[in-house]
Amino acid sequence: MSIEKVDADTYNIKSETDPDKEYMVYNSLHEGWTCTCMWWSIHCKLNPPHPECKHVRKIKETFIKK
Repeated sequence: MSIEKVDADTYNIKSETDPDKEYMVYNSLHEGWTCTCMWWSIHCKLNPPHPECKHVRKIKETFIKK
């Protein structure tokens, strides 16, 4: 996955399966880490609190220190 850091709380990440798709992962004040991918959108509404998608997990593994 190709990742572009926009600022401390916003990242653009390319899809692994479709090189023309890009998702935005950002740290929302009200929601926490959020992604614009369909998987996250579906699971966020169906299973609150929402599980993290692979894009959020990748950003956290790469950039967020524990």
